[in-house]
Amino acid sequence: HTFFTVVVVLALYIKSDANTAAKAVYSKIALTLVVTLLIYDGPELIFKAIFGVIPGMRQLFAFHDPLHKEFTNELHEWHFRSGLDRFIWIVGMVYAFEVGRFESFMQRLDGIASLAKRYAARAGVAVLALAVGGLWWHYAFRLGKYKYNAVHPYTSFVPLTVFLVLRNLFPPIRQRYMWLFAFLGKVTLETYIFQFHIWMKTTGVNGSPRTLMVWIPGWHYVNMVLTTAVYVFLSFRMFHITDSLKNAMIPEALASTAKRLGAASVLGAACYGASFAFVGP
Repeated sequence: HTFFTVVVVLALYIKSDANTAAKAVYSKIALTLVVTLLIYDGPELIFKAIFGVIPGMRQLFAFHDPLHKEFTNELHEWHFRSGLDRFIWIVGMVYAFEVGRFESFMQRLDGIASLAKRYAARAGVAVLALAVGGLWWHYAFRLGKYKYNAVHPYTSFVPLTVFLVLRNLFPPIRQRYMWLFAFLGKVTLETYIFQFHIWMKTTGVNGSPRTLMVWIPGWHYVNMVLTTAVYVFLSFRMFHITDSLKNAMIPEALASTAKRLGAASVLGAACYGASFAFVGP
């Protein structure tokens, strides 16, 4: 997710003054799509050259899963995990750019004078969305694990699109939300990261998280309540810390941001160099 977010930022940063023009934005989207296709669906050499040869990249993305020793390619896990979402971020760029037209479409449906025609139009859109969702469920979601993994990158946008359409189609639904989801949605990044470090335990060094962290042996539900409470508390705590660091390190002025990030980089490099004096290479 972080990697694709950086790519989105870079794509929009380059010639950012053209981001209001549809042709320019869709040219960027088309270019990112082609590059993504080449990296993940093109010759394997391209993927290995980017993530395995460029200095510093292999150290960031290489991984050996002790539970799957049959995978000798240290970039297999990164290729698989990142490949599952390799297109949905591009779809997200399209949807973000077209949100205005989507709102206009919903407003036109709401503005139909005749009540019967208005509900007929909404029903038609709902039936179409449900039909598309049904086809996705039948031909994609019902597949076995490995077959589904193969089609997921190309079909994951379907249920998301169906949800967005149905969620916004009727004003009573559009105007309501679940408080719990909105509350926890503030810390999705933190909970995503902390689940591997606080909430769950792994199968060993570099292992995969499989079971709940055990603080009190033999008391499963007590463990679940305690670890979940600490997990959620620390997630919100980290959210506020990150927000404070963001304001301190990334101010509005681009020049100030560059200076602070430069100073942080120098400090980080100094700490990294000093570590060799204490623990060696």
